[in-house]
Amino acid sequence: MICFCPCLECSKNMHALVASGNWRLYKLSYNEELIYEFTCDHGHENLIVVQKEKFEVLFQIASLAYLDGYFREAVVTFTSALERFYEFFIQVMYVESGRDEAQFLEAWKSVKSSSERQIGAYALIHALTLGSPAQILSSAQVSFRNKVVHQGHIPSDQEAYSYGNSILILMRDKLTFLREKYNISFDKVVSKKADLTRVVQKYQRIPASLSDDTIIGCGSYPIAPESLRAGLDMLQSYRAFAQRAPLKGVRHT
Repeated sequence: MICFCPCLECSKNMHALVASGNWRLYKLSYNEELIYEFTCDHGHENLIVVQKEKFEVLFQIASLAYLDGYFREAVVTFTSALERFYEFFIQVMYVESGRDEAQFLEAWKSVKSSSERQIGAYALIHALTLGSPAQILSSAQVSFRNKVVHQGHIPSDQEAYSYGNSILILMRDKLTFLREKYNISFDKVVSKKADLTRVVQKYQRIPASLSDDTIIGCGSYPIAPESLRAGLDMLQSYRAFAQRAPLKGVRHT
């Protein structure tokens, strides 16, 4: 899946470049590290880190797949986004309890390879820390997910939309709650994306930071729209804007 990125040096002179027809956006495929290195048409070398949580990016990829008619792929990736959200929630609550990241990472090793264990960990931590049952997928939604993932079921447009919309609402409501009630711990977890030490060590230079617009965004107000349909409309508008500019694919790390 593709995101669109300008050359950050060219962006300083964007209006003149647009007027002369020399403005460019560069197509970048999402990768695991969210680090992109490319040289623009004007010779500027770019090293960019997209500062997003994994669940934000996965939900965006799922939404793009949905828009392109890949409904099965959308359902699978919506599921992955939800699982990474569970991990994020538990990490915030770990920080809130005064424990450090190393303890969280060690504990997470025992559940990271099992979706069911992750759901169980989320439900248990939710109950212990908040004193209420966690909102999770219904049994019908779990059955639908399993049919898609394990039995090769090809979902319809409406099935994929309904599933994705339910996950959006679940994550939006809980993320909004976390940011309001546990804002310090929430910000500590999110701000780890701003620690560029590892990137500097690898590339021996300071990267630029980019917070790509996504349907779900921990730094956005509100965190997410009221429905997946509103988010898809936003995404389509963004695509239309990007595609009006000349696009160029790039190779990146």
